Amino acid sequence: MKNSKILSLVFICLLSISCSVNRIAINLVGKFIEDGTTILYTEENLSIARSFIANNIKTLEILLSKNPDNKKINLLLCQALCAYAVGFVEDEDTLQALKLYQRAFQ
Repeated sequence: MKNSKILSLVFICLLSISCSVNRIAINLVGKFIEDGTTILYTEENLSIARSFIANNIKTLEILLSKNPDNKKINLLLCQALCAYAVGFVEDEDTLQALKLYQRAFQ
């Protein structure tokens, strides 16, 4: 009986640690993307910028699915969706841009 209580306690501790590690990793990746975004503003090649933003959108959506309460990730995703819509979609496909704006503000 005593061993099962100790084992349960160890298991609970390991679960809480793994959740904390996941949140720390998500926050670090979010910070990495945030820092990369400031570098993006200096990019002169539009195809590189477009690819960077598109990849970040999917990465941020994955991160947000794992930590939906993360306001920084939420803001970065909103910014990325709007930047992509304004910079690369709106002039060619207004309806698609509108869908991106709606995704940004869900």
